[in-house]
Amino acid sequence: ENTIRRGILSYLCNMDIYHIIVKKLNGEITVAEEKYFTRWIKSDPSNGVFYKQLKKYWEFKDIGIEEKKKKTWSRLRQQINASKKPAEVRREVKIIPFKRVYWMVASLLLVVCIVLVPTWFKHPPPVTHSLELVRKVTTPGQNLVLRLPDGTQVKLNAESEIKYPKTFPGSAREVHLVGEAFFQVEKDSLRPFIIHTADILTTVKGTSFNISAYPENNIIGVAVETGKVEVKNMSDKGRPMLLTRHEAAAFDKNRRSLHRQEFFPDMISWKDGVIVFDQADYEEIVKILERWYGVKIETRRKVDMGEGFVGRFENQSLKVVVESISYAGGFSFEINNDVLTIY
Repeated sequence: ENTIRRGILSYLCNMDIYHIIVKKLNGEITVAEEKYFTRWIKSDPSNGVFYKQLKKYWEFKDIGIEEKKKKTWSRLRQQINASKKPAEVRREVKIIPFKRVYWMVASLLLVVCIVLVPTWFKHPPPVTHSLELVRKVTTPGQNLVLRLPDGTQVKLNAESEIKYPKTFPGSAREVHLVGEAFFQVEKDSLRPFIIHTADILTTVKGTSFNISAYPENNIIGVAVETGKVEVKNMSDKGRPMLLTRHEAAAFDKNRRSLHRQEFFPDMISWKDGVIVFDQADYEEIVKILERWYGVKIETRRKVDMGEGFVGRFENQSLKVVVESISYAGGFSFEINNDVLTIY
């Protein structure tokens, strides 16, 4: 504390005598500086008075800051008032010599520093830490299993992205997700696990659950397999929604609303290699197949799936899946490398 105080005061008061005064107050004055200081004290009686005041201010640094301010500004007001003349004789007031003005300004700077520096130490500015982030991205047709620094296991679905720090700092474990992922969170009662998506905040301490938050989808879904999860609507100041085992929630991006919904095992079946179509229209089917198998679908005719396609495929090839869909949609297809043509 003394070192920082000395640095601040020395910066504001850069004359030699002020460096020496600061060192004198801190008990770090050298023999040569002591001689210089003694000569300065003897050169003008006001110097001695000035130093005694500063020393008194310095020595009461341990009292409360409010009392310190009160005493300091009381002294300053007395000094200012003492230098004032009655209004009727103001014309006769002499101009204060520059040297005296200099000492008064320097004295004020020292007093302000002494009063404010302890406050800076009691309430230091917040320290920000720059975290080195890890970014993992999956391409169409690719899944990725990874383990986070705390031991949490994440299975990242195709066309998804997750960002997390190399080491979780502080009292929380925070990650950012775009797309879909299944989390098996390592238990830690002291540090909650927080997942940021575009519109909701999901907080857990140790559980397994799924989040689906693809940017192009209107719905963000959270489905809990085990444990407890808190889901918070970022656009709503209300209380978070608590989900327990086999419960689910959906956030509607258009309505900006979060609501409960029925849990189905198919909500998290993708992690086991299962594709589920639930009354899917043709556009939804194309999106799922392109993401799942990493292909580009070219449509050369209009396809109408009626009331929607329903189907469940476990670890099946693209050809098997498309054959089944083609019967319902009444179309033909051709697979050439990573291009699926519908005609």
